[in-house]
Amino acid sequence: MNFFKMIKSKKAIIMSQIVWAALALIVIIISVLIITGQLGAVNKTLNDCESKGGECILADECDSGPSFLPGCKDNTICCISP
Repeated sequence: MNFFKMIKSKKAIIMSQIVWAALALIVIIISVLIITGQLGAVNKTLNDCESKGGECILADECDSGPSFLPGCKDNTICCISP
């Protein structure tokens, strides 16, 4: 009986180590992104006009009203059609 308990406890320890290793890897990746400044680039890409389904056009061509998302240049606004 003790042999089977020992096997189960070793499996539990191994699973616990795998979970901790995965969490540590996630923390390391996020830390590297913050240190290198790439987290801001990722955030900008996720929040720009095209990623939200919008289109950069002139203000008078937008029928639905402008949304104030970043990413549009040259006097254009982000227009998201309903």
